[in-house]
Amino acid sequence: MNALEIANASFGYGAEAALTGINFELKVGESLALIGPNGSGKSTLLKGILGFAALTEGAIRVLGQSPKKARALCGYLPQANTRDTDVPVTTRQVVTMGLFAELGAFKPLGAKTKIRVEQALFRVGLTEQAGELFSELSGGQQQRAILARALVSDPKLVLLDEPFNGLDQPNRDELLETIKTLRSSGTSVVVSTHDLDLAREVCSHVLLLNKKQIGFGEVNKVLTLDLITETFAGATVELDHHTVTTTDELE
Repeated sequence: MNALEIANASFGYGAEAALTGINFELKVGESLALIGPNGSGKSTLLKGILGFAALTEGAIRVLGQSPKKARALCGYLPQANTRDTDVPVTTRQVVTMGLFAELGAFKPLGAKTKIRVEQALFRVGLTEQAGELFSELSGGQQQRAILARALVSDPKLVLLDEPFNGLDQPNRDELLETIKTLRSSGTSVVVSTHDLDLAREVCSHVLLLNKKQIGFGEVNKVLTLDLITETFAGATVELDHHTVTTTDELE
């Protein structure tokens, strides 16, 4: 079974598609970097995989099922700027929310379930912050707490939308290690980013996007000068942790 099968697909939020021509397969256990400039359709594709953006053309199977049916098997980390950071709950309670779909919002947690929550906190390096208010965590720690919420249900597919934006180096390193651990455990990972170094470090495959599919395949075969330049077309891209402009630096 493949983690993802997408054939000649287009996705959007109304009558007009925001992303077209998507066509690839990702095997279980492989990791995929979605790379493209801001507004290229990376978030739209992630939402399409979850069934939140409409499939306007083509076909998609997620873990052998339709996106809506497979949603319970997926963990999702949205962009940091889309969440409410002032909720009066502890870090542990935030992570526990990841089990509501499985257990119900008001069902008491059993001993085994509590262990799962603590294991998820440990995986992202937040054991010591478990009792602290979520609103008092640093931005990077909040990002890792939301990731723990996505991981607590033991998903088969994890989707990360620009997870490294705004992170300092320690939080970046913690998140990188978590992604590497997920990959080594056989969990499929899809991460959107504009950081080419990140893609090389943690992903087996790359999908280049700019409103449409520019290229797909193994990292070392797709991250070529021609395809990167076509994808970014004068926009900015991260190389060796520095932001450069493709027309200035990649020609």
